[in-house]
Order: sequence, then C-alpha cells, then structure tokens
Amino acid sequence: MTSSSSNKPAYLPPSKLGTKEYWDNLYTTELTNHAANPSDTGTNWFDDSDAEGRIVAFLESLADDDQHVLPAPLSQQDASFLDLGCGNGSLLFALRDEGWGGAMLGVDYSGQSVALAKNIAESRKENEGDGDEEDESTPSVINFLEWDLLNGPLALTASAAGGDSSSPLAYTSSPLRLFDIILDKGTFDAISLSTHEPTTTSSSSSSSEQQQPPHPCEVYRRRLLQLLSPNGGIFLITSCNWTEPELRAWFADDADGELRVVGRVDYPTFTFGGVKGQTISTLCFRRG
Repeated sequence: MTSSSSNKPAYLPPSKLGTKEYWDNLYTTELTNHAANPSDTGTNWFDDSDAEGRIVAFLESLADDDQHVLPAPLSQQDASFLDLGCGNGSLLFALRDEGWGGAMLGVDYSGQSVALAKNIAESRKENEGDGDEEDESTPSVINFLEWDLLNGPLALTASAAGGDSSSPLAYTSSPLRLFDIILDKGTFDAISLSTHEPTTTSSSSSSSEQQQPPHPCEVYRRRLLQLLSPNGGIFLITSCNWTEPELRAWFADDADGELRVVGRVDYPTFTFGGVKGQTISTLCFRRG
C-alpha cells in the first residue's frame, strides 16, 4: 500500500504494535512491576542507542545556540514541552533533571501508561523530599494526560482557565500559547503501524470515494501543527521505522512549507553490504 501523496513514503503494514490493546497490556505489566519495586520504572525506548541522553544533549546545544539554527537560543527556564506518547515519562524527567524549568506535559492514549508516569513522578517527589530543598524558581511538577493524539479534543472550553484536563492546550502558560518544543520518541512509529481501513463505496459513488478518511500518518502531521508554536516551534522526532529522508518526506516536504529540518542527532553507525546506516534516526524540525 502506498501513500495517498506521491511524495510520501509507502505506508507500513499494520502490526499489533499499532494497537491500543498492545500498549495497555504492556503498561499494565510495568505498573505492576513498579508497584512491587519502585526502582523498576519500565522500558526506556531506544536505550541501546542512548537516544534519551543524546536528545537531551542536542536540546542543550540549542539552548546554548551552538548550532545557530534558531533566531534566538531556547530558554531553559521558559520553553514549554509536549511529549507525544510519553510512556513512563522518562524523557521529560531527564529534561527536568538537566534544568529545563518550563511547563511540561506528557500525553498518551494508554491510561496505564499515564498512571505509570504519574506513579513514577510521585516516587521521585518522595525521594526529592529526602534530599536538599529544590530551587523554588524551578517547577518540579510534570503533568501527564490520557489523550488520543489522533482523536482527542483540542479546543479549549470556557472552563479551561480552571484547568480543563481534556485538551493539552489547557497546560500551556496561556490559552493563546502553543508548545515551544514537541517531542516524539517512537510514537509516530506506532501510529505508522496502526490499522487504516478506507470506506468501501460503489463505483457510482464517486463523491464518496473522494472523501476517504486520511491515513493516521497524515492526521498526525495535521494535529502536530495544531499544537506546535508557529513562532519557531521545535519538533524533535525519533524513529526506528523511518529513515531520515523518509521523515523529511513525511513532515517537511509539504507544499505548506510549515516545517523545515534544522538539525539531527548523531548515533553510532554500522556498515552492511557497503552501505552505512544507523538503527534509529532523530530529526529536528523548526516551524516558522
């Protein structure tokens, strides 16, 4: 099956890794393990490539303006984060530990994943209480929200000022502000493996055939742009299913010109059959 747009990569065949049931079952097990042993925080995806450490270091380079890819360096105290498919929250915890002090929200469509992240956050809070007092200028709270990236609500209601928990936008510093940095470590991979069943219509229903539901990969980009700040927002995506050229094709090669590649994370490479490659890819896109 190929993408509906000629410049897009071919869609991947569906897999159990693209189902909510799979992730609910996995995080149910990890919740049980964490309850029995609080030091067991579950799977850190792409840990064998040190993806988390390299992502944190890359963002620090943007804060230091080492790569000169942004109009101004990222502010470690003010930049807001949204982690799409946060899992156990490990990446956000690592960023907080490295001094990133802005608003942070992790979302996941698995309620068990969100419960695990919240439990780990509570354990961390208890452990911090045993040590030195934290600098009050740096918020320690990281919010986690059960939310479906493809189908969850985005519009803020009148109750948003009081903390409308149904939309990620309720967790930014103001109702008019989108997120400065959006992270994805494997979530687009899972969405790429989800089932997509176009509507079956008769040959006479030409108008209906033209209204086939878009593939989840295409919905993902549209929803991303509804969350990412248009004023230099950063989108940092890590994938093991897609190469760097394929990620460029999915996100940067659209006619709207909303996103462009401004950096990449380096990983150890291997050579097979005379071709050099790496097991995962991380690209940094900038909006605006």
